[in-house]
Amino acid sequence: MEKSRLDVIPSLQLVDSLLVCFKDLANRKQPQESVQEFNRLINLYRNHPQLQAALETSFTDIFAYWVAGLLKAISDKITIKIGRLYSSRIGHLTTNLDYYVTTQRVKGEVTIFVLDLQIANPDFLNDIEDLYPGILFLPASLIGLYEKLVKLKVIDTLLINWNRQMHPRDFSVLGTSRPLIPIAKKSEEVSEIFKNIGLECNQSFVCFHNRDPEYLARTGGDGNFHAFRDSEFESFGKAISSLCSLGSVPVRIGSVVSKDVTFLTPMAVNATGAYSEGRAILWLGYHAKLWVCGNSGLNKVRLIFRKPILGVETFPFSIDVISSVSRGSSFLLRSIFSRKQDRYLSLSELYKIGSEYSIHTKSDYLAEQGLQLIPNSPEEIEESLRIIIEAPITSSQQTQSGSHVRSLNSRELFSLDPTLFSICERLSITVLVPIFVS
Repeated sequence: MEKSRLDVIPSLQLVDSLLVCFKDLANRKQPQESVQEFNRLINLYRNHPQLQAALETSFTDIFAYWVAGLLKAISDKITIKIGRLYSSRIGHLTTNLDYYVTTQRVKGEVTIFVLDLQIANPDFLNDIEDLYPGILFLPASLIGLYEKLVKLKVIDTLLINWNRQMHPRDFSVLGTSRPLIPIAKKSEEVSEIFKNIGLECNQSFVCFHNRDPEYLARTGGDGNFHAFRDSEFESFGKAISSLCSLGSVPVRIGSVVSKDVTFLTPMAVNATGAYSEGRAILWLGYHAKLWVCGNSGLNKVRLIFRKPILGVETFPFSIDVISSVSRGSSFLLRSIFSRKQDRYLSLSELYKIGSEYSIHTKSDYLAEQGLQLIPNSPEEIEESLRIIIEAPITSSQQTQSGSHVRSLNSRELFSLDPTLFSICERLSITVLVPIFVS
């Protein structure tokens, strides 16, 4: 084995050629000539007796050692980091990339990410390539090679650590840092597409999003239990009516919509389907006054611009959820009813279950314990929206309906978890609960 490794150490000529490519990319230069030279040398290597079959058929161990040798030789002269980016889900695509680029990446670094077969938003990646020189996105056809390199432990010093550098428990550093994308570009295109939707860039509008129960059926699941993220758009009806009375335009977003509810919310502008994908959803994320959204990765579009959300239907109540938003955001928690004890869980019990819950659960974890997640009512969502936009319920409305939600105070947050308290203080987060949760 040692002899095989030595036999496939790349030549200095090949190393120098790829180094020039990487330096050109890092310096915003167009590396056409250096890429051509590198390709010429790769073609020469195809005649290598030990590499010819490996290059043209599969990612064998010997080919992996050869690639590792090439990368290590280059890393002696320029910083290289390599990671896996789960690009098929908008939440992972935006937040994991945002965390690494904003908090972990060093100046002059060449960063290589291997993508999934599907890319949730290619326009987002195009913007990142324009804004951050030296970031390379490689196709899913190279996942096998990446996994081989990881398994053989031959590029450990070059790997991006998933838990520490891309998906930590606490994302709150993002909420107060500079935006990953500082401003929505191509204003003339924004105006045109907004016109098609029925909006103007200078209008005050609020986006509403629920994760449709049809979403996973159309996009494909990952084997984990996600049904608790689904909700009905009808629950926004009262909030939308209330918002219209305040002179702001409600906009419905969501790439997958199985049910037309315009008869229930005729005031809402429809920006679903294609208008909730690509560059359009980025523009809506940047220009909206607020997003009111359920438990979905789509709300992370606001985070890349450091814009606040009102997160409703919130579960789990945990640090990773509460910390992954922009400064000034708010959450409305879902209550949980215990069938066994015939009562609603307390605030501390909600936090305990949320902290213990794993997104990788394959079955309905709560139902198995005799627990039922209760959806937020239209009244709870309406009152939460009014609290956030500082439009209190009038005395007549208060008499008719009473209070439906309350804000957690600092003492309550601290008693649940000092770290949770610190995050909410740092990001000025408001946590709301149904009034009957004690």
